[in-house]
Amino acid sequence: MLAPLNNVVGSITRFALGSAFGRVLTIPLFFAAAYFVVALFIYYRGTYDPPTTQQIQFEEITTPLSAHTIFTEQPEVRSGLLVIDGVHRNDFSQNEIVSLLSSMANRGITVDIMGEPSIFGGFQGVNASERFAMLESKLRQAGSLAVIAPTEPYTQAERGLVRRFVEKGGRLLLIGDPTRGRRINTLSEEFGLSFQPGFLYNQVENDLNHRNIFVRDFFPDPVTEGLADVAFYTAGAIRSAGPALAYTDGNTFSTIVEGVEPFYPLAKANQENVLAVGDLTFMVPPQNSILDNNRLIANIAEFLASSDRGFELSDFPYFFDGAADIVLGRSSLLELGAGLRRTLSEFQIDAEVRNSESPGNDLIFLGLYDDAVLVERYLGFAGIQVGETIRTPFAPDMDPQGGAIISLQVHDGRHILIVLADDLDDLANAADRLDSGKFRDVIVSDSIGIVVFPNAGKNDK
Repeated sequence: MLAPLNNVVGSITRFALGSAFGRVLTIPLFFAAAYFVVALFIYYRGTYDPPTTQQIQFEEITTPLSAHTIFTEQPEVRSGLLVIDGVHRNDFSQNEIVSLLSSMANRGITVDIMGEPSIFGGFQGVNASERFAMLESKLRQAGSLAVIAPTEPYTQAERGLVRRFVEKGGRLLLIGDPTRGRRINTLSEEFGLSFQPGFLYNQVENDLNHRNIFVRDFFPDPVTEGLADVAFYTAGAIRSAGPALAYTDGNTFSTIVEGVEPFYPLAKANQENVLAVGDLTFMVPPQNSILDNNRLIANIAEFLASSDRGFELSDFPYFFDGAADIVLGRSSLLELGAGLRRTLSEFQIDAEVRNSESPGNDLIFLGLYDDAVLVERYLGFAGIQVGETIRTPFAPDMDPQGGAIISLQVHDGRHILIVLADDLDDLANAADRLDSGKFRDVIVSDSIGIVVFPNAGKNDK
């Protein structure tokens, strides 16, 4: 290192003694050389010697805590429909819920996602009146409903539709996400559930990030069956008037909600058929395969597929499940029976006109009041009497002339629909109302509709 330094000093000396100009620059050059020498000795640390590479044996390598797992199941296959809300500008994509969709398909459940995806992500908006009509129509046929991260509020009328659906036994899944739309409470609070603002985090134990939390404490429930460890990646807390299903440890906190008690990212309402989840990301691939996440998804799918909702007359024709027999009170009604069969076939309902009902099949009976004796026992179950007057449990007695009744009842697991009228014209009118949906205008109870045609207006039917 000194040889190059001597060369530099020698060069400066020769330059200084060689000319007058050189002598003028001698002093600045010597100062620069001195600075260089001092800096060289202060900052120079020699050459870099890399450390010895450690040899790690294969058997010493351990996988991270959030290892991917393989989950398989053989669920019971059944029929049913899951409707997923996408008409409230819901902030999710179909790709994010593909694991849930796959689990529902494994159970034979059809999935109908309402709304149109937006090119910017999520779903497009729909005006309130169209939303209500769409939701009302879909819930008539659904066994379960899933609402995920809506960014537009539910109206009072829409909340009423969903509440009525739940009261009939329909299953409701509510999924919130603290980083997405906060309008889910406009529906969840109808059932005593509140999704809290802010996300949960744990700085002591997490999956590479403080907001990727582990949940290991669960309350006994079919939804938590078989769970040991679940990873949530953007979870929020839920407050519920019903039972909590999972709770966090003492090192997990909320960014907004203060408290030292455990937080609940999974809960049910007071109604057993309403489930709330405070995170969507746990089911988004590849996070769905972390720890027991896929098992939780399967349990949620089983919750949705196990709906035992009841149907009302207004839900026609979706209460027919499997084969249905169309039985006529007399041969002159054959054309009406064939027309009703065509109507049902549009809804993929297998109906056949038969001379008599088959055990186990649903039944549709078309006849005149004089044919009521053929279904007298079913009318008796419904509290309907046909004679000189028509007597029903939910309306004043009516004159048989110029009218029709439509009755639905469930007997031994079968749906029995009976349509009776004074004459062929009135019966055809009642059948047309079933076809067009106008029968809903004359429903007087959950199971009975009464059509009255004044004699003066018969020519206008």
